[in-house]
Amino acid sequence: MNKLKLYRIDINYIKFLYRFDKRVQYNEQREDEYTKRRVYLGIVLQVSDYNYFVPLEHPRPAHQNIKNNIFIFKIHKGKYGMLGFNNMIPVNDAELINFDIRNI
Repeated sequence: MNKLKLYRIDINYIKFLYRFDKRVQYNEQREDEYTKRRVYLGIVLQVSDYNYFVPLEHPRPAHQNIKNNIFIFKIHKGKYGMLGFNNMIPVNDAELINFDIRNI
């Protein structure tokens, strides 16, 4: 059985993508948060021959009113956040950094 693996992505790759597509989740005024407190964390899906990084989003009260759909998957009814398929980005294996939650 395959296990779900978490990955993080270096902020420099996110900044690179943001230069070409402003819909990539990045806020220049909050870069310190992305690098220190809120790493870019998520899962990777393989579609055909391409990998896509799907970011995890932390739980927010507003998420309680959102229903699961093709763009959003709430984790444990949103208690643990959600996966934002509408915010997924293409990613190479070289950009992926294994993330072991047990070490945090």
